[in-house]
Order: sequence, then structure tokens, then C-alpha cells
Amino acid sequence: RQGYKVNAFRYIDKKYLEEIDEALNSFFKTKIQERIIYCKDTVGGRIKINLSELLLVETSGRKLRYLMLDGREHFCEGRISETAQSLSPFGFFYVQRSYIVNLKYIESVNSREIMLCNGLKIAIGRVHGREFKKEFFKWRMLSED
Repeated sequence: RQGYKVNAFRYIDKKYLEEIDEALNSFFKTKIQERIIYCKDTVGGRIKINLSELLLVETSGRKLRYLMLDGREHFCEGRISETAQSLSPFGFFYVQRSYIVNLKYIESVNSREIMLCNGLKIAIGRVHGREFKKEFFKWRMLSED
């Protein structure tokens, strides 16, 4: 009963510490659905972005373009490398110099490019190729549980 007061996600007994990895993976999958970030738009306002609806982030001139599943787009301040680092724990991957994609919305992958659920094709950067394949495979394995 006490767990409800502190909004506990799971209870793991000391005797069963091997359950930690599964519990953490489950927690992060659940929390990705609820994750909200804020970015500063081009006129100084704050834009609320729900990560479960974010398809990709791409560079657009000196701004970042946040493309949502429904086609809406937001232009915000920021650097793509820093944004990629902050989004990576939530199922996003920096596939090349200009794009961060939501792994959840990848429809297909081949050796050179990915296709997103909206039909957009994005080339996989040579520098990121091997790491992307490893990360995407790991993510798919975890999301099938």
C-alpha cells in the first residue's frame, strides 16, 4: 500500500536483483509515452513537444525542425548534436549529421537508408551506420517484450 503514496513503478526484493534490468526497460518504455520536452521557438516562445508524437528532428538552416506524426512542424533553437544526446534515452537515434529519428516509427531499414511510417526515406550516415544497426536491433528486441 505504501508504494502508491510514492508513485512506485515496481517492487524488487533484494533476493531478486536480476529483475532490475527488465523493470528499468519496462519503466522507460512506459515513460516514453508520457515524455514531454520544451524547446524555444524562433521568436522566444516555448513549444511543448510530446515525444510519443515526434517523428524526427532535422537541421533547417540554423534552426531545428521538429516534425510531428500528424505533419505539424515546429522550428526551434538548438544544436542537433545536443538534442540527439538528450533524446537518445527515449528511443531516438542520430542517423546522420542532419537527422534524429524516432526508432518507434521506422517502417523498414536497409544497408543505406531507413523509411519512416510516413514514407520519408533518410540515408544512414556512414559514421553512424554500424552503431545505428546495433541500437535499432536492441530497441526492437526490447519493444517486442
